[in-house]
Amino acid sequence: MACARFLVSGRVQGVFFRASAREQAARLKLNGHARNLDDGSVEVVACGEHDALAELERWLQRGPPSAHVVTVKRYPSGDIVGYSETPLRHHMELRGLGIVNIKDLFGLAAVRER
Repeated sequence: MACARFLVSGRVQGVFFRASAREQAARLKLNGHARNLDDGSVEVVACGEHDALAELERWLQRGPPSAHVVTVKRYPSGDIVGYSETPLRHHMELRGLGIVNIKDLFGLAAVRER
């Protein structure tokens, strides 16, 4: 299993970007979350197969029809370990519903194995 963190900028809030990312992730069998950031960008953290992450990244570069993506930055799984120590709020889980702590979503031990 691989993990990646993506920061997506452009017109990506208020255009169903997170909900659409959730649908794509479910289709690709990825776990993770998508959340709006204060600077107007969207953060997507996902874990799963390498090919599925690559396909998600290609989709993030386009986004849903009402979005206008300017940049997608990808951070490798090594950057997620320290990040996973912080509880997340105000985001949509990529698989299922509700607000979760990233430790509960991925399992901290599983993320640290990478």
